[in-house]
Amino acid sequence: MRTKSNQISVIASQFRAGTLLGKACLASMLLLALTVSGHASAERALYRYTDDDGIKVINHYIPPSYAQKGYEILNSIGQVTKVVPAAPTESEMEAALAQQKIREDFSRLRKRYSSVEDIESARGRRLKNIESNIAIIQSNVSSLKNSIQDLMRQAAKKERSGKKVSEAILQQLDNKHQELSVTGGILKLREEEQKKESAKFDVAVDVFTKGSVLLEKDLQGYTHTNNN
Repeated sequence: MRTKSNQISVIASQFRAGTLLGKACLASMLLLALTVSGHASAERALYRYTDDDGIKVINHYIPPSYAQKGYEILNSIGQVTKVVPAAPTESEMEAALAQQKIREDFSRLRKRYSSVEDIESARGRRLKNIESNIAIIQSNVSSLKNSIQDLMRQAAKKERSGKKVSEAILQQLDNKHQELSVTGGILKLREEEQKKESAKFDVAVDVFTKGSVLLEKDLQGYTHTNNN
């Protein structure tokens, strides 16, 4: 009886061991199947792009030349999982860089001005100061010219009377001519400064106007993104 009982126990143990082994094998097979399925799913990813004839093409790969134009990535059942936009053209990149510079310049301007009207007011004050300085210099130029003409009349009178023009008059004429040359140079510099300052304010107005538009677009895009 004991022998038979022992045999039954051994058989039962082998059965249980076989069952556990079977379960382990089954689990391994399931894991392998899932892994293979995952790889197959990844391999089934598709690309949809537009060829040179304007036709939509779906394939497991995409030529580099078409990838630059933008494409979509689809899963195994044709759903779009990602949209890759077209690479920017050279002109688009230049435009983007120009807009970025406007944003940076606009940011600096906003620290000094709150509106275009503020810029125009600043322009008026700055140019008024320069114009006042120019008016003073012009008055000096006119005075020097009058002094030179007066000295020349004195010299001409001496010559008509047969007398020699004095060294004092000649020295004064030389001094006045030199002073007129220096004053005329200063006047030219101030007039150039006036033009440059006006041009700078023209640029500031243009940047502030364009920057305000870009800021509004950026805020709209930010609001739209957050709402979504």
